[in-house]
Amino acid sequence: MGKVSDKVCQLLTRKVKERGIVVWYDPEKVYSGLVTRLVIPDTTILSYDTGFFPLREKMEPFLEFITEEGRPQDDCVVPPKLIIYVPKNRNETGFALIEAESAGTVVEPGAPTADHNTRLSSLAELVFSSIAPEKAAHVARQVEENLLTLAELDQMAQEAGSVTTGALKLIYGGASPVDVILSFVSSNEFDTTLEEKRGLGELAAVVREELGLDSEPTITTTELRAAIRRH
Repeated sequence: MGKVSDKVCQLLTRKVKERGIVVWYDPEKVYSGLVTRLVIPDTTILSYDTGFFPLREKMEPFLEFITEEGRPQDDCVVPPKLIIYVPKNRNETGFALIEAESAGTVVEPGAPTADHNTRLSSLAELVFSSIAPEKAAHVARQVEENLLTLAELDQMAQEAGSVTTGALKLIYGGASPVDVILSFVSSNEFDTTLEEKRGLGELAAVVREELGLDSEPTITTTELRAAIRRH
């Protein structure tokens, strides 16, 4: 898995170790691909699919460890290790998983404490703060605007040590900064993608660093291409 996916896995592993049962809400379904690949030692992962009744039936053996007050039984020799993935907002469940929540813990986007917060933009910012600090805030904003997926973030993080990273890496692959500029100047093939991924600002920064050419923050692809050619 990539660095951002690993960060999610670490958070879940820590919560399982602390509380046993983890109810994981993902209303935007940003982790739907990850949950099918997730492996945490000695931990069962259940996912909401066709409804809460089938899910609760699968949960039942694990809840045998839980008292009516939602506490682990005193004679519980082997505490349950369970992650329950629910691609819904917590307030849409009608308290269907209240026993599991009471016995364990909840992780969800926007949780009040960082060690329970699974908001993708927050985790991405944490990862990029350590590997590419100058890009962390920008990457987080792109995630908030639904411009980057978890898979794309993992790819960007993997290549964060190279000169060309971020949206430009996704668009132009492993090309060097100079090759990116030459490709952009010679063709408008990627103009739409640059706009969709908000990569024009990154490209302008590369142009400034490589060519010493400053540009206006609101410049368009056509204007930037013309400015490079004049330069």
